[in-house]
Amino acid sequence: MGTLFTYHESQYQSGPNPYYYSSFVDTLGKETSRRLEADDFNYGDHILIVDLTTGKSIDFFSVLNFYYASGVEPLPSIDYLE
Repeated sequence: MGTLFTYHESQYQSGPNPYYYSSFVDTLGKETSRRLEADDFNYGDHILIVDLTTGKSIDFFSVLNFYYASGVEPLPSIDYLE
């Protein structure tokens, strides 16, 4: 079945020269909504981070996450369970 992924960015500008931009192209240049593909894993791990107390996802570490891909957020330190 796979994991479905959607990326969306939009920009609005009002005033005398109104402008609207919308794109569903992800950080790897692929059109979304789509499922993760084998070549997506060539760019590193895709990790869903879950709060064990609530069972809810709290982050998505991946090159597909704009904040990590662009360097806005620093790469997290991940300790894997053995």
